[in-house]
Amino acid sequence: MFLTLISASILEQQRKNQEIGGGKNNNFLPSTHLSTSIIIMQHTKDVVEVHRASQGSQEGGEATMSIQFTPDFEWVAAASSTGVVQFTSRTQNTVFRPFGLGDRDTGLTNISFCKDYNDEGSQNAYWMSASSSSGLVRVFEVIPGERYNTLGEAREENETLVTALSPNHKLMASGGADKVLRVYTVTPDDGMRLTQSIEQGIDEHGAPSIGHGSRIFAIKFLPDSFTFLSAGWESSVLLYDTRAGNSPQRQFQGPRISGDGIDLSGNLLVTASDRLTDQLQFFDFGSGQKVGKDVSFNSSLFSVRLSTRKGNAVAWVAGSKENTVACVDIKTREVVTSIRNLDEAMFALDVNGDRPGLIYAGGGAGSVYRITVIE
Repeated sequence: MFLTLISASILEQQRKNQEIGGGKNNNFLPSTHLSTSIIIMQHTKDVVEVHRASQGSQEGGEATMSIQFTPDFEWVAAASSTGVVQFTSRTQNTVFRPFGLGDRDTGLTNISFCKDYNDEGSQNAYWMSASSSSGLVRVFEVIPGERYNTLGEAREENETLVTALSPNHKLMASGGADKVLRVYTVTPDDGMRLTQSIEQGIDEHGAPSIGHGSRIFAIKFLPDSFTFLSAGWESSVLLYDTRAGNSPQRQFQGPRISGDGIDLSGNLLVTASDRLTDQLQFFDFGSGQKVGKDVSFNSSLFSVRLSTRKGNAVAWVAGSKENTVACVDIKTREVVTSIRNLDEAMFALDVNGDRPGLIYAGGGAGSVYRITVIE
């Protein structure tokens, strides 16, 4: 292990003279882009630059709940508990308020993207789902910085904690505090229609039943757009097939998920748990069995992403207590990068698939950090 001093300092501001809008709605706003240096002593094998790309409000009460790159990795979006989505690209920074201006009871809990196959004229057109603490769920057609259209919405009697769009954008699944998985069809003409509700589940003692027995925090569709994984507090990840009714097709026992804490690549499922030990776990997707040893941290983990580092498979994680973002080599289970003692708990992160050394992470005080691994 080496002790590395991170030092990089840039101050940028990008302001637009007027609001950018179009389409059916006009809620894209200019945003100040702030990037300041963070000086941290850390155990790492990499040289890493860490910048605070944006900062939470001075009033407090704001947290970055979800961070997602768009499918083409051109934009990264950060969703806030104050109801704001901030889009950032290499050249532009804009703010989008999916549920209106200043409506604090619709604080965002999660966002999800897929490619917009209906807009062949724009390379930067996406569908975005958004969930809120008040139970309002919406799907949008979005061109960041230009326009967005609301495609559909539903009001769930629930604290909705997660949404996910299928890759072909025909389905959206949601979950939250009421332990119910809901699956909607989504079309530009008909909007959102609820087609499936999955209730009950594996309880906290591991007793089998149909669906989830506790809060649902994570949903991830597979590439076939019919099957998806879901996870929450009842210590299991469940696999569903929307063509096969309400019963889970497979169970992965052990993880206790409190955020965007599941990811899948090929036959490897990785989970990041909110608990005191054995937070990072690995499963064979085909059998549902755990593989290899767990990795423990001095932090609860909330988010995980699979990626590569120097040709090796790695998992990036974000967590609290030590306010950490870390990278684990999957083959050796060694922590190869560990950024600790940031100014706030880390709740969310995503990795750029075209540039695996570019990571964005979000914190409990509303900041967004840009992390660059120097190869």
